[in-house]
Amino acid sequence: MNRNQLRNEDAERAVLGAMICAPQLCDTIETQISAEAFTCAKRGRLFSTLIDLHAAGIPIDDPIVLLDRIERTGRLEAVGGYPAIDETTRRRVDNPHHYIDCVRDLYHRRRIVAACQRAVDRCNGSNADNQADDIAESLRASLGAIDVGSLDDDVQSIAEIVKGSIDRAERAARGDADAVGIPTTIDTIDRATGGVFPGLTVIAARPSMGKTALGYQILSSAARAGTPAFFVSLEMTNDQIGDRTIAADTGTNSMVLRSGRLSEEKLSSLRAYVETDLAGVPLHVWRPKQPQTIERIAAMTRLHIARYGSRIVAIDHLLKIKPTDPRDVRHEQIAHIISAAKNLATELDIPVLMLTQAKRKDNRTSDQAPTIDELYGSSMIEAEADDVWLIHRADRDAEAGTIKLAKFRNGPVQTIDVSFDLVRTEFGSLKSVEWEG
Repeated sequence: MNRNQLRNEDAERAVLGAMICAPQLCDTIETQISAEAFTCAKRGRLFSTLIDLHAAGIPIDDPIVLLDRIERTGRLEAVGGYPAIDETTRRRVDNPHHYIDCVRDLYHRRRIVAACQRAVDRCNGSNADNQADDIAESLRASLGAIDVGSLDDDVQSIAEIVKGSIDRAERAARGDADAVGIPTTIDTIDRATGGVFPGLTVIAARPSMGKTALGYQILSSAARAGTPAFFVSLEMTNDQIGDRTIAADTGTNSMVLRSGRLSEEKLSSLRAYVETDLAGVPLHVWRPKQPQTIERIAAMTRLHIARYGSRIVAIDHLLKIKPTDPRDVRHEQIAHIISAAKNLATELDIPVLMLTQAKRKDNRTSDQAPTIDELYGSSMIEAEADDVWLIHRADRDAEAGTIKLAKFRNGPVQTIDVSFDLVRTEFGSLKSVEWEG
């Protein structure tokens, strides 16, 4: 099929004629197609003009009024002049929905062809950055953005929405793990939040204060409870992750592991622990050797979910993600990453934990807790994230600290006291919590 076969000018004119003959169709048509669906720019502008006039309450089915209003808005030449208006107002359409479907379908076909052509051009190009994985993910994202349905497909009545909430509450009462939040294993946090729910949660701290520890702790505990988890480590090596896991599970100090001061008996017990405690735990770690874009991370996440059914993902950390377009200024790069992470969480309907650093403070203010304003990309984080958790400890040797729910969609902003085990690198509650039924 050539490009000329991907356009139907008669169908486009019929849609415009239907809008004028039956203005009540305008609202329906606007949910189906946009001005970009027209192959002629003038017809696209006429479409937008008719939508605007109808929204303003102008009777566009009156040819005299319609022409007068278009002239007064100064759009007459832009929409094709008197001949275009005359031809459109004279057209009568018996089956408008057929032509609407035709215009929409051809528009989506053209977008698919364009996306594929861009991928072909990148494949044939000489740019070394055009790796096959990046090209494939970019193509997937472009094709995924083509919504072949209509806008009203996503509309539900409030009764349907509330019924869904009640059904979810009933499943939760029956112990359905898919209907409740994923526990953090920190009782006070779980009491305040109900666990981690689908959406984008940003976990931030100043360097060496526990952001990675908390993110990994949540995923590790989830996996041990049977929830498949995926940890994207752009900072820690596999050796460091292994040492951290051994320390958390057995209480073996990481320095002892690295120093080689382990008896043969201890080594044997550790090997047995791997076989008995870790075999079959559905926690997988991706430690790429090269910096990765958020698009590549998203692609690996989808692949991992398809293979292993992961229900929670953590990315460590935001500032280590490779910019999609290095030419953008830094705050635009971060804004793109945050937006893409939020879209990933929404698309997959899973919790995505984005770990990040707060800006370093000098010694005079190092005992002050970080704020959202001190995060890199703070404005986009505040706008896009569902939850923002800010970790604070007075120094890296402190065994107590706080986690502030600085943004929490389902509850109040609050600061929760927590403990920190320096050997196991795990957070805990400072007091026991009694759960209400």
